[in-house]
Amino acid sequence: DIDSHWKSFNAGKGVSMGTLYHMAKHSGWQPPTATSDRRTAVEDFMLRRAAEVSEPAMAPTQGWEEFDYDLDHLPATRYLLDGFMAHGFWVIAGQPGVGKTTVLMSLMITIIGQVLEGSEVTASKRRKTILVTEDAEQVQRGLFGYARHFKLDPKAITDNIILIRAKRSALPEILHLEHNIMHTLADGTRPWLILDTANATLELENENDNSEVGAYMNGLKQTIYTQLDTPISIVTHLNKQVAKTDSDAMARGASAWTGDSTGTAVIFTDDENRRYMRLVKRRYVFTRRHGGDHLPGDGPNHLEQRHKTAASQRPARRHEAAASQ
Repeated sequence: DIDSHWKSFNAGKGVSMGTLYHMAKHSGWQPPTATSDRRTAVEDFMLRRAAEVSEPAMAPTQGWEEFDYDLDHLPATRYLLDGFMAHGFWVIAGQPGVGKTTVLMSLMITIIGQVLEGSEVTASKRRKTILVTEDAEQVQRGLFGYARHFKLDPKAITDNIILIRAKRSALPEILHLEHNIMHTLADGTRPWLILDTANATLELENENDNSEVGAYMNGLKQTIYTQLDTPISIVTHLNKQVAKTDSDAMARGASAWTGDSTGTAVIFTDDENRRYMRLVKRRYVFTRRHGGDHLPGDGPNHLEQRHKTAASQRPARRHEAAASQ
């Protein structure tokens, strides 16, 4: 029946493409032009945000928006981790196997308001976290270990640390994380968004291409970081030639990883295989609210701080066997 029906079609029946085009224009459709053609992912994001947020009608502005500031009072640094890691757009690098995800788990647990005994890290402002991870089962085992080892409330962890399986995606699809962010607030505070890793999340053909990496970085920075005021951390790798103990290493690939972020960090180990996280690029001066090694340089703007994380106690490995039972 389908075959006979298909063969019944001929050129003398139906509506031609020209007629369809004419009917569409008659009904109000406007053909695209060079100026009205396909929008960018960032423009799509802005239009969605404008449609979702109803604001009073305002007269169109002329020129660029001016930044309103005064010099009588400076706004305080907004910290994710008190006195150490500020609200920002971070790139966190480390060698494969150094324990990047394990370190992040200890920081996430602290940021959601849980206390890790023996850790000097604190977070005065509690917020939820969204971890886009290439291995959700590994994170589940690690969090299980932390909960058992430090006697934490498992529900407090699962309610406040949201896991999403990573998938290599183009920028427009990644920007759909906006919906997850807006549904993951803690007392009105935006969550900490972590993409672990860049290779598992960003559909990059060449991580050494500044133009390609910069397009992702700039798109995320303009939208989720700036428009949604949401802190982001992108986890990436170091060059294979760099040792796991190198505290000065930078993310491998294009310089846009460093240039387009507001801060960079490196996770490394010492000779005794203890993990550390060092902030390399930052736009603020540390305040000493907790311990740790301060390595003074040429002045306060060159102050370095190495932060030993609770992750070096390796609770995840101690309880990995129990988690599999």
